[in-house]
Amino acid sequence: MKARLITALALAWAWAAQAQPAMDTVGNARALPLGVDSLSAFRLQGVRDNPVWLPSVDDGYNRITVSAAFDKGAFIPAQGSTQTQHYRTAAEGKTSWKGTRLYGRFAYDRVLEDSTRLRHQTRINPSAPVYFGSLRYNHYERSVYTFAVAGQRDALPGNLPVTLALDYRIGEHFSNNDPRGAISDFQLNLLGGVGYRQGPWEYHLSARYGYGRERVQVGFKNVKYTQNTENPLYINWYMNGYGNASQRISNPQRQYDDGFRRMGAGGHVRRQTGNGYWSADVGWLQEQQRFKRLDGTIQTYTLLNTYTLSQWRGVLTAVRQLGENRTIQADARVTLHAGSDFEPIYQAKNYTYSRVFADAGARIVSERWQYGARGGVEATDQRDGVAGVISTAGGLLASGYAERRLLLGGSRILRTGVAVQYRHALGNDLVFPALAETPFSKHVVYHDFLYRTASALTYGLSCGYAFPNGKGSRWDVSVSANYQRRGGLSGHALAAPSLPGADRFAGSVQLSWFF
Repeated sequence: MKARLITALALAWAWAAQAQPAMDTVGNARALPLGVDSLSAFRLQGVRDNPVWLPSVDDGYNRITVSAAFDKGAFIPAQGSTQTQHYRTAAEGKTSWKGTRLYGRFAYDRVLEDSTRLRHQTRINPSAPVYFGSLRYNHYERSVYTFAVAGQRDALPGNLPVTLALDYRIGEHFSNNDPRGAISDFQLNLLGGVGYRQGPWEYHLSARYGYGRERVQVGFKNVKYTQNTENPLYINWYMNGYGNASQRISNPQRQYDDGFRRMGAGGHVRRQTGNGYWSADVGWLQEQQRFKRLDGTIQTYTLLNTYTLSQWRGVLTAVRQLGENRTIQADARVTLHAGSDFEPIYQAKNYTYSRVFADAGARIVSERWQYGARGGVEATDQRDGVAGVISTAGGLLASGYAERRLLLGGSRILRTGVAVQYRHALGNDLVFPALAETPFSKHVVYHDFLYRTASALTYGLSCGYAFPNGKGSRWDVSVSANYQRRGGLSGHALAAPSLPGADRFAGSVQLSWFF
């Protein structure tokens, strides 16, 4: 009954969000611990990614969470934030009603960035080739509403499960100093799936469809900077690629719309064993973005660029019970992104983007201990034909964590944990012809390259306390802190106008009520 209440609240929240003015959204999580709390949290994340596995979350799961995160430091990418405050309120729940499994969640995020530069953005679309930016730092404020519901029902008694899911986000981003950006956006995603069960096996096929919009505008409160070309900090730059930057001074040229359309498909299989299960999920998603500047022409707009981004993702998971209070979970993941544009002026492809990420890990969870390790590899390649830019960077990742649980009696638990992560840079190259450089593009390309090719070591500490609150409910409070320090920079630092800083600190506190 309580989970049905959460689902109903999620529906009401979504209706309220649609009644808000057009706003934007943020997708960057801040100050997160390096470890994951438990196997149940892992299964819950699996349902968020692939709602076809909705039955793996127990009925009666309900949670309300309030959290605050803070991070500060100069070891950031070119368009990162030197200091960020992130506040979140969220709720989610799962139940069954008349044979239908139901899940709902909603969240409100409030993010303050003080400060960021070189891109007016939503932070959910980092590889897109078209954007505005300036050399001056901006204070950004972001308000984000996200909402999701999913339902699953067997079309035949005990078989042929049909899954429907929807997630929606709307938000607003704005900066309060010149050159000031105002961005509104929404994103809607739908999923449909059908499955089949045969003995210990379960199979699903899923299809995805989504659309959205980002609307970006840059303005000046101080009129003396409106037509500025002399003070470099206040010049509004327009990037169309990765290095192909030009000035956009006039007011009609300082706005654009980005329309999204996406579709995809997935396959899912799971096999139950006597002491656990294993599962495999594969998916493909293709997104097309059309950047337009609205104007007074007969067509009503000028097409700036068309960008197509494809994603392939695979996850293999195995869970096994080792004893009465001991479980091992292992997983391997791979994600491939490939993007390219079609520039209407040149009638050709100018910008390409690719990223590969693969990792594998295992964890063991017992009554008093939880520990695990992961290892992986990543590689990024961005190219701009007009500017002649080639930027490639890769790295190896390794991490480990351990958590001790003290049982204090009365169902009270005290948790303390430690984590470490190391990134070793390898396989990098940068080509940027001097004739194509602008002050703006030089800051972006060189700084990003130096950030991606720097090795880094991260330490993390966490502490948590859980205690019952009567009638089956409980509270959980947790605190975490991370410190990251980079290694040396590549030889390209001699030509860079700005350098990544030496370190970064992140901390968070979270209060959850389970009922």
